[in-house]
Amino acid sequence: MEQISFEMEELLPIVAQLAEQYAGYESTSVTYERAELLMEAVIYCIHEYERSDKHDITVGKITAKDAYKAGMKLVQEKVEHLMGEYEEMMQDFCDYGNHALRDTVRKGIPAFLKRYDIKYEPQNTILTLDYPVLTDLHQYSGIDRVYLYVRAIAVEQSFLRRYDKEYVREILNAYSGDYADMLENVASIVFMNTVGHILANRPMTVELEGTDYQRIQSEFKTGTLSIERVRLLAEEFLNQSILKREYNTWNSELSRCLI
Repeated sequence: MEQISFEMEELLPIVAQLAEQYAGYESTSVTYERAELLMEAVIYCIHEYERSDKHDITVGKITAKDAYKAGMKLVQEKVEHLMGEYEEMMQDFCDYGNHALRDTVRKGIPAFLKRYDIKYEPQNTILTLDYPVLTDLHQYSGIDRVYLYVRAIAVEQSFLRRYDKEYVREILNAYSGDYADMLENVASIVFMNTVGHILANRPMTVELEGTDYQRIQSEFKTGTLSIERVRLLAEEFLNQSILKREYNTWNSELSRCLI
């Protein structure tokens, strides 16, 4: 995909107009820090347009101002999509007693939607997103990061719903007595517990014992059980556990747990 490149001279008029609007047309004077944020806002929206499938047909034919406006419209649409997906996820959302998951999703996301400034600071993620998801989102900011974050949470929820809620809590409690306050991914803990049962050939309702872990470790050391075999077993399980459209993405992240 060909990248769009604009000269600074093409961006400055857009920033100047934003600065006037930000100041309420009473003064064209804004702080240097605010001017930097407004420039970042313009670039963010242009990049949003650049990453869309709409820009391919207009490369070399669009002005910086039009690219900015198209990008800001895409940002607005993504906010609307986030609201819809969030509302759908919250219909049967469960935090399993983990405070970070609960607070980030139940309090953080609504706070983001309330405070997010599409026009003057779309690049601001606002939230710290304390609960960790398995997808690496460090390269994203603003609505892009939060939107992908909520989608990652939604996939985790679809996976966890295959288990009884109390069973998940039992797994978490066995993993850590203070699981309520831990900053770890809930789904990965449940997933690894499942993998352990598969390898030990034990029913999910039976708690694994020290001898089970010792046997698994011994099989790894002797080469009877390979990492590739574990991956295949995990993939087979995940393929049956998650909606097909989400499987490949989430599996690539969960597979890191096996390394």
